[in-house]
Amino acid sequence: MITEVEKRETARYGCDISIVYFLMQKGRRIRAKLLNFSDQGVFLIAKEPVLPGTTVVVRLDRDTDQEIPCSEKRSLRSISLVTVKWCQEATVDGRRIYEIGAKYMVGD
Repeated sequence: MITEVEKRETARYGCDISIVYFLMQKGRRIRAKLLNFSDQGVFLIAKEPVLPGTTVVVRLDRDTDQEIPCSEKRSLRSISLVTVKWCQEATVDGRRIYEIGAKYMVGD
């Protein structure tokens, strides 16, 4: 049995928040879902892949009404510049999605 090793150095906070990310190289805006975040980065799902190493601007959807507990909100950035570290295809309810892990380019 293979056991995955946790590589993260900071706590992760679960959520389900609509976001928009911008592919600066292509000048495109794409809707996605933010599923968790930490002081160091984000995990999101999208309908199309993004290559590792790509620089992306991630912004919370202005229409989001999800309430995030205050203790966790301090780590959530409303807009951030990230580098995609990995992207993998997955299937949810028969639909293809892409899971994307990205790291903040600039610290707090």
